[in-house]
Amino acid sequence: MQEFSQKAQLMNNLSINSCEMAQGLVGGLWPKGDLADKAICEAIGNSEGIFTDYAAAKHGCGTRGQRASTNEGAGTDYADVNPGVPRNYTWHVLKKSAFFNPGGTFDRELAEYAMTLIGTVIYVPPKDDEPGKFVPFAGDASSTLVSALLDGTQGQTVRVFRCDEPDLCLNPTFEQMSLSNAKAIRPRVRSPIGNMVDAIRTDTSIGNAEKELLQVASVPLYKILTVQAAYGRGMPTDDRDTLAEIASIDLLYAI
Repeated sequence: MQEFSQKAQLMNNLSINSCEMAQGLVGGLWPKGDLADKAICEAIGNSEGIFTDYAAAKHGCGTRGQRASTNEGAGTDYADVNPGVPRNYTWHVLKKSAFFNPGGTFDRELAEYAMTLIGTVIYVPPKDDEPGKFVPFAGDASSTLVSALLDGTQGQTVRVFRCDEPDLCLNPTFEQMSLSNAKAIRPRVRSPIGNMVDAIRTDTSIGNAEKELLQVASVPLYKILTVQAAYGRGMPTDDRDTLAEIASIDLLYAI
């Protein structure tokens, strides 16, 4: 009962004012943004031989106006830190998640629903005459969207962020969309739970999606499944559904 009480509290926490969170995040990052851009430009310029020494790098990335050209000329090795690369931070993280890449294929539709719930910050790179900027998009933690993510839209539509393209998603807009039950989080969580049961019975390793689920689960999911499997008769479906519900809320909160 204590675990279920904690899950209920987590669901209530999803109602936090995400607009205020986004404003606080950007407010904390922005004062350091220009200095960080300049420092990374200097590091790239020195590493790639664009500038002859530190003093030249400091001048070039500052008043001389070579910051944009230096950052744009950086190779893929600097992609994750390069301030010249625009970025949708939530989308960037979701694309790397094993849960949102079942079978190695990115589930764009579910990720767009998740981004709508979370919100995001889109980074616009600096130019020589102006610093970069962070553009916040507030999330929607309404019960309608949470229910849609957990169980699908049940034939209805909800207002969701739609990416202009699936790679960077730098210009999302709102659209009315539906999400099938098969793509929702709760049914998707049942699958790795079933895979873990099979792995326990056959004494084989689990996959990345199962490991990711274990990392966010607040209950000892693998231990519960191991104890159940040890009885020899498997695990009743009702118990799997209960664990799937708990793990789904954990995953939704972890997102």
